[in-house]
Amino acid sequence: MIPVARSVDSLRKRRPEWSPWLAVVDEVQREAMTARWETAVPSGRREMEAAAPLLSGTIVRIDEDAARRMLLRLVDIASRGGTAKMAALRPALGGGLEIAVLFRASLRHDTDTVATLAAAAGADADALQALVSLLAVPFLHACARAWRPAVPMAWMQGYCPICASWPAFAEMRGIERSRMLRCGRCGSEWHGAILRCAYCGNHDHNELATLVAGQNGSTGDVEACRRCRQYVKVLTRLQGCAPREVMLEEMATVDLDIAAIQSGYTRPVGAGRDLDVDVQVAPRVRRLFTGQA
Repeated sequence: MIPVARSVDSLRKRRPEWSPWLAVVDEVQREAMTARWETAVPSGRREMEAAAPLLSGTIVRIDEDAARRMLLRLVDIASRGGTAKMAALRPALGGGLEIAVLFRASLRHDTDTVATLAAAAGADADALQALVSLLAVPFLHACARAWRPAVPMAWMQGYCPICASWPAFAEMRGIERSRMLRCGRCGSEWHGAILRCAYCGNHDHNELATLVAGQNGSTGDVEACRRCRQYVKVLTRLQGCAPREVMLEEMATVDLDIAAIQSGYTRPVGAGRDLDVDVQVAPRVRRLFTGQA
């Protein structure tokens, strides 16, 4: 069975060179466990529409100040790692953050918009993209907690039923070997078909391959599709990891990514489906205080 990377500290001990980025991930995890993003989850009964994820077609109203503070915290934490490009983000961004635009870009994996905003601010596009990709993660976890009962057992798309992200990995669980795909963004899980490519739908077993890391202590397998040349990591375990652990497990199994890439396979970028979502700034609530003399 696969050892689970249960915490940032345990992964930091195994990969001390990752400490600067793990500090950023740790902050995102802490934020994802708070309740402050639950008010931004679109209300009303959510139902699946064909192959559309639950977030598709919604209007998300965010607390602008909370989102801005979070992004700037991530910038500050990343800057402590000594990377010049990260350190230059804070002065470049200044007070002119178009936070709703960045938040929507985060939800939609929209790298073009981030690159445009980075160029306008004189910031490094790759550095800004790395942090913006995490900006919506706490909100997505809140959506997953709220909408988990709305995900039908029949959902068999290769992408996440909540946010349309491609899976971080698949889990083969227990003695019954049930197969669950896991989202690295919102932590969701959904059933994955056996002997079918999650990306192109290929189910010709002659065009599907299983790779291994090829080293002692290998942490799992890689299932690859010879048709689309893409792969998914497969971890065998008794139980699925907690939603907040998915991102860490994705990082902890990087040996499988290396093996797949060396064999000529890749993972798709972006989302499995365009996420038609609008992001607006929630109106500020005025609090009136009254007192008696």
